[in-house]
Amino acid sequence: MQRYASAGWTFTSAFIDITPGTVNGGPPPLDVTFASDQPILPMVLSSANTQSLATTSYVIGAGRMDRADPLRGNSRVVFSGPVSAADYPALADWLEPFGGRAVLTESVQTFPSPNRITEEVTFAASEQGPVDAGTETRVVDRIILGLPAGIMLVAMGMILVAVLGIVASQMLQRRYQE
Repeated sequence: MQRYASAGWTFTSAFIDITPGTVNGGPPPLDVTFASDQPILPMVLSSANTQSLATTSYVIGAGRMDRADPLRGNSRVVFSGPVSAADYPALADWLEPFGGRAVLTESVQTFPSPNRITEEVTFAASEQGPVDAGTETRVVDRIILGLPAGIMLVAMGMILVAVLGIVASQMLQRRYQE
């Protein structure tokens, strides 16, 4: 806290009381706003964590914003593209300084050892272009009667061909006997 206090920062504590079973996937995001020369996410206080810490940051700017801090090593930009207040009314207040249209950049990072967090997370204008999350392909194994569907479908197909072969053979034999 001394680091922040000597830099002239002030804090307000927030307590989020979540009723069990009301939130899927964790607590709701906490919207923190304060004046700064550059987009910054105060992270040094998180160094007191004893468990792995995953962060997702959404930054709105005139263009794509990339991490500019020394901790950016394993951060990854997931998406960067244009957004407008017309398409995303919930972002209207955030997009107002940009005339209702801006670029949203989403980046993620996991800190396996939060005690190594020694700097704040900062962002700066990027020299890279937009990033589209693209299409995600997922392979899902289908199971039929406890076996992979591919094997079962081939086996059932072979059995069907065999049964049809036997039926056709029996029919042909009856025809020749008559």
